[in-house]
Amino acid sequence: MGGWPADHHRSHGCRQAAEGICWRRHARHGRHGRHDVSRNAQRFDAGSKAAGVFAENAESFDPASPIQGRLRQGPPFSFPPFQTTFPSRQQETDMEKIGVIGLGRMGSAIALRLHQQGYPVTGWTRSGRTVEGVAAAASIAALVADSDTLILSLLDDTAVASVLDACLACDLGGKQIIETSTVVPTILKDRIAAITSKGATAVDAPISGGPELVAAGTCGVFIGGDDAAASRAQSVIAGFSNRVFHVGPLGTGLVMKTINNSMIQVYFAGLQDMMPLARRAGLSFETAMRIVAGGPAGTPMLIDRLPRVLGEDDSVGFSTAAAYKDNDVFQRVARSFGLEAPSVAHAAKGFEAALKAGIGEQDVATTIPLAYRQG
Repeated sequence: MGGWPADHHRSHGCRQAAEGICWRRHARHGRHGRHDVSRNAQRFDAGSKAAGVFAENAESFDPASPIQGRLRQGPPFSFPPFQTTFPSRQQETDMEKIGVIGLGRMGSAIALRLHQQGYPVTGWTRSGRTVEGVAAAASIAALVADSDTLILSLLDDTAVASVLDACLACDLGGKQIIETSTVVPTILKDRIAAITSKGATAVDAPISGGPELVAAGTCGVFIGGDDAAASRAQSVIAGFSNRVFHVGPLGTGLVMKTINNSMIQVYFAGLQDMMPLARRAGLSFETAMRIVAGGPAGTPMLIDRLPRVLGEDDSVGFSTAAAYKDNDVFQRVARSFGLEAPSVAHAAKGFEAALKAGIGEQDVATTIPLAYRQG
C-alpha cells in the first residue's frame, strides 16, 4: 500500500519531498552500472515514457546523506543497477530468463514490467491466467526447466509452501528463487537448506507498493538473504524497482515489510477512529480529509490515495481484502518473535468492518469514508 502522485510536491508543499525522502526517488540509471541518486532531480512525471525523471548532476548513494531517507544507522543499503531502456537482442541473450509463478495483480505486474524491460519472461499460475506478451508454461516443472530465476508472487502460506515443494522436485542447479509473497518467513527459511543443497539460491523479497508502482518501476523491495544471493537477486529486481534494500539475512525482508506496512495500516486505523468524530461534530468528510492531507498530519501515502478516499477515483491499487490478509501475516510475524502488536490488531477491525459492508475488493482507501458513514 502506498505511493505518491506525480504532482504532490507542487500541490501540497510536501515537506518530506523537499527534504528528498520521497519513495519515488528521482534518479539516473546506467546499464549494469551504479544506481545514483540526485539531490537536484526534477519532479517525477508519471506520464513520462520511463515512468520517472532521470536527473543530471546525480551523486552516488551515500547512507550518511540526509537525502537518503535519514538512514544513518544500521547496515549499508545497496542500490542495484536499473535498466531504463530496452536492451538490444544481443544484450537480451545475456539476461536472466525469468519465470513468474503466480499471475494475480502483483505477479502480472511483475511479469509485464520485466517483459517490457526486455527480459525473457515465462509465467505460470494454477488458474491458467495469462499475461499479454508473456509466454505461458504448461506446468511448474516446465517453467523451472526454462528459467534462470523464479519469482514467486502468491496469495498465502499454503500456496507458497506448495510451490516451493514443487520446485524442489525439479533440477534447481544454478537457479535462484525470489520469494515476493507476503507470507511468514519461516516457510522459505524451513526450506533453504534443501534449496541450497540442490545448487540454488533463495531470498525473501516482499514488495511495498501496489501493482501500479511495480508497473512504474518505483515500488520498494526489501531483500533478506546472504550477500551473494541478494546481489544476484538485485540485478533482476532492478527491472521493476528502483528502491531495493538488502536489509539482512533470510527472513528479514518480510520483517521489514511487516514494520513498514504495519505503520501504514495503523495510520489508516487512526483515520478510521477519527472520522466518526468528524461526522458527529458536523464536519464534512471532504473538509476533514483535505485538511488532514494538506497539513502536518498528512502523509504522501494519504495524498496519493486522496482521490480514492474522496470517491473521485474508483480504481483499486490495493484491496481491503488483501490488506486484511496481510494484517494477519504481520501479527503472526510479531508473535513469532514473542511480541504482540496491539495497534496492528486494532487496525484489523477497520478491515473487518469493510468486509462485512461488502467492499472488501475495493481499494483500502474506501475504509475511511466507510468509517465516517458508520459514525
